[in-house]
Order: sequence, then structure tokens, then C-alpha cells
Amino acid sequence: MTDVASVHESLVKLNQHTAARFDKTANTLVEVLDDQDLSAWCELVLKISQSGWHSWEVLNYYLAAVPVLISLGDVNSLLHRGAFGYALLGSSTEPASRYFDGIANIKHEAAFDKLEEVEQTGNRLKAQFPPASGLLASYYQTSFELLARDGSANFSEWLALTDILIASDRTNLTKLYGVVRDLDSAPAWDSTRHPAVTDTVCRTRADGGPLARTTELVFA
Repeated sequence: MTDVASVHESLVKLNQHTAARFDKTANTLVEVLDDQDLSAWCELVLKISQSGWHSWEVLNYYLAAVPVLISLGDVNSLLHRGAFGYALLGSSTEPASRYFDGIANIKHEAAFDKLEEVEQTGNRLKAQFPPASGLLASYYQTSFELLARDGSANFSEWLALTDILIASDRTNLTKLYGVVRDLDSAPAWDSTRHPAVTDTVCRTRADGGPLARTTELVFA
């Protein structure tokens, strides 16, 4: 079983600030986790810290998210979200960093309850554009910024809009995230189910059937 002391010894060789932050977080979790869960958490921390260059920076974001995961979630959420962020690590640390940082800035339970939807849409985006770590990082950053600004209002519709554009060119998603960051809340859809996003118009052209359609973002 991985314990707090062994993880501290490993972390202090990487970054003393991270090791100190881990110690402080672990001291809090000792009061709420049983031995098995604490060991599982320590093992997860160790895996994140050993995942690549500057991975201790990603670990800092995860440790910052721990209070939210415990206060608005539970032990399962602490471990599941840690493992989910770990799975985002690859050629870039940015997707995992943006994911953990976004969780750390959640203030309300209604926003926290949207995490599973955020993860599911993120998984579909990752599967469609596996090399696009920058796009995935932008998705998490934009999604969590919207949650922080206006809670869960329109948020499921925002994720549905992202789902539509996943089937199109990745450039459309990049344009969309750039526009949405200037909004005060997640964009709403009108009654015809076309997304209304400030000066952005989403036009769908059918070329022989649903699978052949393309979606183009036009900026006024």
C-alpha cells in the first residue's frame, strides 16, 4: 500500500512546494478517508506526479481541486476525478491542468453536478480529434469558465452545441470557444434548436444525408 510518507519522499525530489502542498492536503484527508481510500489516493497522486515533464504542475492543480471534490462531492468523486484528469495526460499537460483548475473554481453544487456531462462531451471530443490537445484544453477551459460565471444556466445546451460541432471541422470549435469566452453565460438556443451565439451564425448544409453534413461558423 502506498502511504503518505513515501509519496512525500518522492515529491520532495520533484518540487518542494508541491510536496508541502501535498502534506497539507493529506493531513486534511487523513481525517475523512479510511486507510484503503487514503492509499488509493496516494497511489493516484504518485501516478500523476510521475506522468511526464513538469507533471508536478498538474498535481498542484489536482491538489487545489481536492477541497471542492470533498466538500461538494465525496471520496468516490475525489478518486474518480483524479483518475479522469490523469487519463487526460499525454503529449501535453494542458487538458488535465485546465480540467483540474476548472474543478477548483467551482463554487456551487449545481455547477458541480454538471461534471459528468462535461467529462462525457470531453471524451467524445478527444475521440474525434485525438492529437488535438490544445483544442481539448480550450474545451475544458471554456466550459469551466462558463460554469464559474453563471452556474448551470444553459450549460447542457452549451454541451449539446459542442456535440454538434464535434462532427464538423475542428476549426469551427476553435472559433466557437473564442466567441463564447466573451459571453456572460452559456449560450442559449432558440426554439428552432439553432444555437444563438452573439454575432456567430451556425449554418448546416446537407450534402446527401446527415453523415455528410458540414457545419460552418460565420462571423459578422
